[in-house]
Amino acid sequence: PPAAPVLAAALLATGVLLPAVAARTARRGAELVAPLRAAVATDAVDLTRGAADLAAFGATARFTARARARAARLSRVESRLAAAAVAADATGTLVGGVAAAWMVVVGVRAGVHGAVVGALAVGTLAAVEANLALLAAARRWVEIRTPLARVAALLVPAAPASGIDGAPDGGRAVPDGPVTLSARGIRVQSRDGSAPALDGVDLDLEPGRRVAVVGPSGAGKSTLLAVLAGQLAPDAGTVTVAGMPLSAYRRDERHHLVGGLLADAHVFHTTVRENLLLGRADATAADLDAACAAAGLDGWLRELPAGYDTVVGEEGAQLSGGQRQRLALARALLDAPRVLLLDEPTEGLDPAAAARVLGRVLAAAGPNRAVVVVTHHLSGLEDFDEVLVLDQGRVRQRGRHRDLVEQPGWYRDSYLAQRLAEEGYHALAAA
Repeated sequence: PPAAPVLAAALLATGVLLPAVAARTARRGAELVAPLRAAVATDAVDLTRGAADLAAFGATARFTARARARAARLSRVESRLAAAAVAADATGTLVGGVAAAWMVVVGVRAGVHGAVVGALAVGTLAAVEANLALLAAARRWVEIRTPLARVAALLVPAAPASGIDGAPDGGRAVPDGPVTLSARGIRVQSRDGSAPALDGVDLDLEPGRRVAVVGPSGAGKSTLLAVLAGQLAPDAGTVTVAGMPLSAYRRDERHHLVGGLLADAHVFHTTVRENLLLGRADATAADLDAACAAAGLDGWLRELPAGYDTVVGEEGAQLSGGQRQRLALARALLDAPRVLLLDEPTEGLDPAAAARVLGRVLAAAGPNRAVVVVTHHLSGLEDFDEVLVLDQGRVRQRGRHRDLVEQPGWYRDSYLAQRLAEEGYHALAAA
């Protein structure tokens, strides 16, 4: 009995007090270390990927000094945290040793048999040693809980809106054959409280219909494609495919209904073949060749040493901007959704090449697939069924190309300006 208070105090110190101190220290450390580690990672990316630009503008030394300062600060903070962790562990070990020694003293004073005294001392060490595992558990709990709280704030599911939000995997199967997409009263409110990104946009896409969406930067063109593809839920309005909300169809099959080349398409650090097969793993060699030919990549592929098995690098680092865009375009054509959405499919190409690629893409789409093209190139839109001119989220003009070039407004002004620029380009090329 005289030994019980000593053992209880040791267990309380190592099982409650020290873990609480360790958790508090780890929490403070996480608040300091997380932003510093993010800043150091950002500096590393800037110094490696932006090395050429930093050198060109004479900013290498300044950026390097800033990165070293942040790395040094991170090192100091982590050193302090490591010292605190070692101190907590050492304190726990010391508590166990003191408690075991006190057990011996108490046992000897009470005249307890030597074997029992040894058992008391060893039992105390074992009990305290088991409790010391709670120190590591407390630190790990804080280390996991802090980033999870940040991520959880971003993963709060949005309320269902306009039939775009996710549906259970047991939804409807994608129907066979051509489909019609209808958008009514699409409104997307800007999160910063400014004017809506889209406001009252209507669009009908029957099989075979070609629609171009044009307008100044920031007009809402890419936002419209994101809504049509089901990647963004509008704040008001409806989008239906074959008479049903897109959410009614199976989640993993919706890209076969509506999809294509959307804004900021990612190129993966793998081979050309694997990048192309992302949405259609069963495509044949003939399918690959046809998609690449339509995207204008056939000549480039013939020049590659390994052809389709060439690794393109992280984010397509081994490709030019135009090649990355056309690779993503070929991937969209290979997936062959019923409604094909294309966001700037000819970006990075000269006017002549852009016209050729766009013509091939529309031909490859066939007569039973609706196509929506977001583009800044106004030449080559003569054969489109409709052109939508967006500005500040609203449809300011719509109609055939031949009608819009006769009407005063943004479309005619931009078209004439581009024609002059192209004529100048051709004159320089001929010279």
